[in-house]
Amino acid sequence: MIMEKPIAILTSLRILKNNSFEGGGEKVEYNLVKHLLDKDNVFILPKLNSFLDGNNSYSSLSKISDKIIGFEYLEEDLDPVERLRKFVEKLKGNRTILLDINYGPSYRFYRMFKFSELLMEPSLKYGEVMYISYKADLRSSVLLQGIASHDYFFGVPLNVLRYLKNRLRGFPIDVFINHKNKIVYTLYKGFREKFIVRKLKNSPNVVRIYGMSPGQLNSLGVLNSGKGKVLYPAAAIEGELLSFREKRTDKDDYMVFFARLLPLKGTLELPFILSKVKEIVKEAKLFIVGKFPEDIRGKKNESFQDYFFNLVEEMGLSDHIVYKGYLTGNELYDVVSKAKCVVYPSHEDTFSLSILESITVGTPVVSYDIPGPKSVFNGLPAVKFVREYDIDAMSKEVANLFKAGWEDYRKIVYNDKVESFIRDHTGWRNVSERLYEDLMKV
Repeated sequence: MIMEKPIAILTSLRILKNNSFEGGGEKVEYNLVKHLLDKDNVFILPKLNSFLDGNNSYSSLSKISDKIIGFEYLEEDLDPVERLRKFVEKLKGNRTILLDINYGPSYRFYRMFKFSELLMEPSLKYGEVMYISYKADLRSSVLLQGIASHDYFFGVPLNVLRYLKNRLRGFPIDVFINHKNKIVYTLYKGFREKFIVRKLKNSPNVVRIYGMSPGQLNSLGVLNSGKGKVLYPAAAIEGELLSFREKRTDKDDYMVFFARLLPLKGTLELPFILSKVKEIVKEAKLFIVGKFPEDIRGKKNESFQDYFFNLVEEMGLSDHIVYKGYLTGNELYDVVSKAKCVVYPSHEDTFSLSILESITVGTPVVSYDIPGPKSVFNGLPAVKFVREYDIDAMSKEVANLFKAGWEDYRKIVYNDKVESFIRDHTGWRNVSERLYEDLMKV
């Protein structure tokens, strides 16, 4: 019997240990790894961020120790370069294909190394997968989740340029908070990402660049390249979620926003959208679900949460916005399924699990027309797209959903197009099987 070629998935052990997610990318990562590990030829190669959480006990993973490459020295106190070299020695000379399941070397990744190490080992600048594949002479592949969450214009993210244009026309809030953030974002999310992806395209070791959506890979110029491939489906819901879709017979008078509560997820635009909706639907309320970041400051150096709620108070909306905190599972889906609509003014996304989960539980979505989500959900009656930064258009679409009669409302959510789309995106095993089949071919 011929053994299938081994696949080593680069992933964070923190996600496997805690089964908790900071965003949609980690949820995708967890579910793909979980199902891919059912294959006899699939193993885990721990990412270096596995060793940064201050809790380096891996006893909870002992049941899958035979699936973790280098499990025997996980708890050893090794510096990052030494740990990578041990991985290289383990893998050198075999047919293993590397798969970075959530590729994108971060600022935190770079801080693990001395400047001299980055200088002497240039491949480190492009993440563990590039270093290991180069040193061990292995083929590698990457799944881009957070990279190219918007389009570019000569390396500058379009959400920055559109903001500047709309600000001149009277857009009411600085979604970047200050000019420094705009510059850092342009360098980090613009020029840096384009530079990294160019390296992926030109590397002889990289054989596949997976994307979450056509819009994402098109923004990077790899959609029609020999290496680029869009996963379909790229994400999924599990069948249990359909019960919320089936049991709902009416809706409450609120809209809901659920995501990481970051400026570029549109958090600061929410009060302005609600204010305009209330001009048409006076009883409308907004429920907000998620965590506020601790490392982002407002204009007066207050916490971002205080900055947001001070804005809400100044606009006289304190009695009309309900902050539910961080919810998961049935608690979250119950809130979303009762809402008239999900408002989603996000400025960066490559797919959007929030949109998929919303339409699955029977709640339509109004979203900005950024490339990733639009290329996935465009044409579905349950997802309305408006121009990015067009608060007036978004408010009108939300108000229309509030005013729609029940029969008209049901036709938006319960129709053949939406039902077919949900069927295609039901079951994470379906996603992992498509990914596995393609990896076996490259």
